[in-house]
Amino acid sequence: MTAFLQRRACALWKSNDAVSHNVPAGTHLIEVSSIGYFFSPVRVDISARNPGYIQAALTETRRVLNELVLEPLKEEQYYEVREPFSVMSLLKSPMGLMVGFMVLMVFVMPKLMENIVIINAGSTVALQFHSFLQHLKC
Repeated sequence: MTAFLQRRACALWKSNDAVSHNVPAGTHLIEVSSIGYFFSPVRVDISARNPGYIQAALTETRRVLNELVLEPLKEEQYYEVREPFSVMSLLKSPMGLMVGFMVLMVFVMPKLMENIVIINAGSTVALQFHSFLQHLKC
C-alpha cells in the first residue's frame, strides 16, 4: 500500500486474504505485484469522520467495489511470440530481392545477348534486335 509516499507491504495468506493493521485515514493506493499477471490498482478511501467507513474503487474504470476482490486484468507477456517461418518474408527481404534479381540476370541476360548484333560503322555503333525485326516483317 502507498500512503503519503510510505510503502506498506502485506503478504497473501493461504486463504487468499491480506491484512494490514494500523492504516491511517486518507486515500491509499493498493497495487498488486504478481509474476505473470497484471492487476488494476485500487484506490481506497478510509474516512476520518466515520470510523470504519471504507470505500474502494478501481483506478482504471473508477468503478466502486462493494467487496475488495481483485482479479487479474490480463496475463503478462514478457517475451514476444516468435513469428513462424515464411518463404515469402524471406523473398521480400532486401537480401532475398537482391538474390532473386541476380538469379534472374544469370538466366535472362544470355538469352538477351543472343539476339543482339553489334554493327560497327566507323564511330557509330548500332544495335539491332533480330527478333524484333522478324516480328515486324511478318
